Amino acid sequence: MLGLKEGGADFIVFESFGRRAEMLAAIRAAKRYDMPYIPSMVFGERSLTRSGETIESFFAPYPDDLPPPLMIGFNCGVGPSLMLEGLEAFMPNAPYPVVVQPNAGAPRIVSDRMI
Repeated sequence: MLGLKEGGADFIVFESFGRRAEMLAAIRAAKRYDMPYIPSMVFGERSLTRSGETIESFFAPYPDDLPPPLMIGFNCGVGPSLMLEGLEAFMPNAPYPVVVQPNAGAPRIVSDRMI
C-alpha cells in the first residue's frame, strides 16, 4: 500500500470482499498509511455473502478507531437484475454514497473456483 500512496494513488478500492472481518483488516492497513478507501462487497442470491453475511451486517457501523470510507461499493457476485433486487431495501438507509459494479451475469462455483 505504501507503494500506491508514494506513487500518487488518490484512494484504494478493496473489491470483492465476502467477510466483514477481512474487510476491516484491509481498512486497518489503509489507515496505517492514511490512505482513503472504498470497501466493496460481493453478494450472491438472497443478498448474502458466501459466508452468509447480509448487506446490512457487512456495512454495519465501523469501529470508532477506523476512518470513514469515501463511499461503499458492491461488485460482481450477481448480474444487474439480482443486484438491484438486493440493493433496493439497503439504498434508502445507506450510510455513505454507493458505487455499484455488477458483472454481466451470475458466476458459478466449479471445483471450488468462481467461474
